[in-house]
Formats: sequence, C-alpha cells, structure tokens
Amino acid sequence: MAIDIPDSPSNGDTYNVGDRTWRFNGTTWDAVLYSAPTGPTGADGADGATGPTGPTGLVDNYIEPIFLMGA
Repeated sequence: MAIDIPDSPSNGDTYNVGDRTWRFNGTTWDAVLYSAPTGPTGADGADGATGPTGPTGLVDNYIEPIFLMGA
C-alpha cells in the first residue's frame, strides 16, 4: 500500500496511515512508535546504602609554599 504523504510538511507535522503515525523531522518522516501521553512522575525510591567511612586524623597532603624572589 502506497502512502500519500503531504507535499510541503512543516517540522513536527504528523501524518496518520491506518494505525501508524509518522512525524516530519524537518528532513524525513519518522515512524512514531508510541505516542501515548506521559504519565505522572513516580515516587522517589528508597535511599541507597551508606558508603565506606573515610580516613580519620591528619592526611599527608601538605604542599610546601613557593616564594618567588624578585625582579
């Protein structure tokens, strides 16, 4: 069965053939696989497990200051 699509579609136009819907993307017609409306957002999930405890005490990351003597 041939599809008689519009000659001058605009970007976002849709075209229905039987139970199929096609949407023009500005260049080509793409099949719309599922076009039902979006439902409400679901509830937040449970909190994840607590991560490992980091090191305690002093951490050896001391950087010695550099003094530039002058010009």
